[in-house]
Amino acid sequence: MHKILENEVFYQTAELLSTNEQLQYNIEQMKIKDTALTQSNAELEQTLENLKETQNELVKSQKLAALSSLVRGVSHKLNTPVGTSITTLSYLIQELRAFFVKVNEESESLKAYHEDMYDLVDTANLTMTNLMKTRDILDTLKDITSDAMTEKKHMFHLSRMMEENDIYNAG
Repeated sequence: MHKILENEVFYQTAELLSTNEQLQYNIEQMKIKDTALTQSNAELEQTLENLKETQNELVKSQKLAALSSLVRGVSHKLNTPVGTSITTLSYLIQELRAFFVKVNEESESLKAYHEDMYDLVDTANLTMTNLMKTRDILDTLKDITSDAMTEKKHMFHLSRMMEENDIYNAG
């Protein structure tokens, strides 16, 4: 009977050792799979982060494109009347000066209008100066939006631009 018990213990021990080896193997396989899943999750998180960054850059690019389009449209709409006004004022100033010369040369009685003529020339010159400033501001805006689209840096001094164009006192 002792031999039967020894055989039974031997058989049970062998079975336990085999089951233990199988469990160890399964644990090792699970560790390998866990490592692969952890690595895969890290790669997915990085991919998600890259997608978010790309999405943000795309949104930024679309905003810049829309802003650039808006500024180009407004600049175009404003440049046409500003350019026409500059051209017509240039002609008006030229004609006023020619008229002023004639008044001085031809008649003593027309010299009474002398001061009025100076006022007209001064007004036309002031209007011309302001139109030129407006054109310069529009050109600067176009440059800035154009540079933003190409991601080129554009240096300008906002306070100097506002001061030069008397924007502080525009209200």
